[in-house]
Amino acid sequence: MTLENDALRIVLDPQTGGFKSIFDKNYEYEYIADNNRSLLFRLMVPQQNLYDLHIDSHSPSFKIADDTIYLKYCQQEIELNAEIELARDRILCRLEINNHGESKIEEINFPYVRSLHELAGAEYVWPKYYLRKTDKLFSENLGGDHRTWDHSGQKMTARYPEYLAAAWCDYSNSMHGLALTSRHKDFSIVDFNVYKFIDKKKRPVERCLDIYTVCPTRILPGESKKLPEMQIVLHEGDWHKIADDHRKWLEGWIKKPDRPERFANSIGWHFFFMKHQEGHVSYTYQDLPRLADACRKAGCDYILLFGWQE
Repeated sequence: MTLENDALRIVLDPQTGGFKSIFDKNYEYEYIADNNRSLLFRLMVPQQNLYDLHIDSHSPSFKIADDTIYLKYCQQEIELNAEIELARDRILCRLEINNHGESKIEEINFPYVRSLHELAGAEYVWPKYYLRKTDKLFSENLGGDHRTWDHSGQKMTARYPEYLAAAWCDYSNSMHGLALTSRHKDFSIVDFNVYKFIDKKKRPVERCLDIYTVCPTRILPGESKKLPEMQIVLHEGDWHKIADDHRKWLEGWIKKPDRPERFANSIGWHFFFMKHQEGHVSYTYQDLPRLADACRKAGCDYILLFGWQE
């Protein structure tokens, strides 16, 4: 299954619907290193103590119309309809799930971009509150060549909007780049993941990267769900382009509040987490006068309070 425009060409695996090839025509560069690992989605359907049970994309029917491939799956009485559309330098990915079976779907991994080539000097970048950039992806970082039993050392995960200020991640060097971004306006949870795949059976040892998003959305029997649109964006190797593009999109629908000049020119504020989700109470309303005094002594005129649930 091949789809192309003036900027890029993609090939989907007819067995899974996953990406066998993502080719940048502008820079004549192929992003996929191993086209035998392609996968479009994975549904997590745990049962009893078998928490890792899952359903992988397989055997879709498909049709091509204009710049879009439409894929339909029916697996274990779960119907899935995927759309893969080309729009200039990006790939738009959409998925709808209709659960006609008896399984509870707990998570949906979609879309997968598997087996990305090693880019010399590349960094993995995302708008995280800490560890925003990771280099040496194919050497000492992401666990080196050591594989842990649960693969946790080879993987990084960050949740939007918990630890990510915006919903995107990027893998690039100074010449080539591929980003994964979500365009949804309801601030629903999306986990961004990068995973280093290591094949030690081959000589020399082969290494590649998988990048994908996870929607921790429960879909009970009889329910349906449309996932937010995900976009795979190719660029010439500057992650700032992705950040600027996403910021411009956000500014088109998020209205920033008026910021008082006194607040804008203040040295900062104190942040206090009052009550945690699991019920632990750090501070109560009776503590507010004491907290205010501590802030003033530190030269801060503002307090940011968070986390009180009745």
